[in-house]
Amino acid sequence: MAVQIDSNDARREVTLIKRAHTWRFACAPGEEPALLDEAARLAEAADGFDWFDAAVLAHALGSCIGSELQDLVADRPGAALHMSSSPQTDAATRIGNHS
Repeated sequence: MAVQIDSNDARREVTLIKRAHTWRFACAPGEEPALLDEAARLAEAADGFDWFDAAVLAHALGSCIGSELQDLVADRPGAALHMSSSPQTDAATRIGNHS
């Protein structure tokens, strides 16, 4: 599987390439939950796109958002961003966790 990520201020785009299939997902920043809902529906349809593919998509979006947050913090003197993937962290520090 290959993953291509393209992100700017107006649009996030993730392309997944798996065997003979190519899926391109795009949304405006802030609309990632709706995009992930669509990916879940697609995974349930079992037409070559599965839950692993949906997880790869979610990870790619999360990485993109995390990089943008790091860039924002780097532009502000004295600011710091502490991100953790620990399940014990509070919901405000978790991105994309809908449990």
